[in-house]
Amino acid sequence: MLNSSTNQSERNEQIVALFRQGIPAPDIGRRFCISKARVGQILKKRRIDREDGGACKRAKERNELEISRRE
Repeated sequence: MLNSSTNQSERNEQIVALFRQGIPAPDIGRRFCISKARVGQILKKRRIDREDGGACKRAKERNELEISRRE
């Protein structure tokens, strides 16, 4: 059986991975039953900037797609 710190560490790594995939913090929070503020704390502790994922990443991808369609 895994101890709680191992489970929490694995959860936090999943949170980072989801955020980097472009999932917004509120959605991640709902998935893990934690607040978006707690998601932000976890990301901050790992020095993950808001521009590294979440809604910012999705917005950048949309903008890049728009630019490529115009060219």
